[in-house]
Amino acid sequence: ICEVPLKTCSNNCSSHGACAISLVVSGEPIETCLNGDSHCQVTCTCFRGYSGDSCATSESENLEKQNTREQFVASLAEVIGLSSTDTDETVVALVSMLFQLSQVTSELSIPSCEGLVNLVRVALENAAAQELSYTDITNLLFVLDQCQAVAINHEVEQSDDRRALRANNDTVIFVEEVLLSD
Repeated sequence: ICEVPLKTCSNNCSSHGACAISLVVSGEPIETCLNGDSHCQVTCTCFRGYSGDSCATSESENLEKQNTREQFVASLAEVIGLSSTDTDETVVALVSMLFQLSQVTSELSIPSCEGLVNLVRVALENAAAQELSYTDITNLLFVLDQCQAVAINHEVEQSDDRRALRANNDTVIFVEEVLLSD
């Protein structure tokens, strides 16, 4: 008899977290998730002081990575402020850089997401001016999704964090308006 194995969390959450099983769409907890089932997922819920997909990163290591990411975003914002983004190639390059900077959610912080959201606005404004296609800017939605996840994961307790979340939501509305105007 063949049995389909259960999905398991990466590296057993490095013994620094608990494996959570849930439905992909709703996030509702479930009991089991079989390999090959695209309707469910397993994720590590890290214990305090740990983060990452497998809870292998300590809080101090993650803070260092977040600080580095913040510096990258700030440097990119400075370069964009000093340069011209009036060609298709420079806008597409900016979209690509933003996409790359937002790949690892655990390395993003509220300040880095504020910077990313501002740069998404710049990219969208220039993409609209250059009349770029949706496919050229679709990765910006990923950037916004990542920052939305960061805001939610930080439990948005302080008013500054709430402003960042509202700014993110305003940008999502702006994205929809740009896309719908095509």
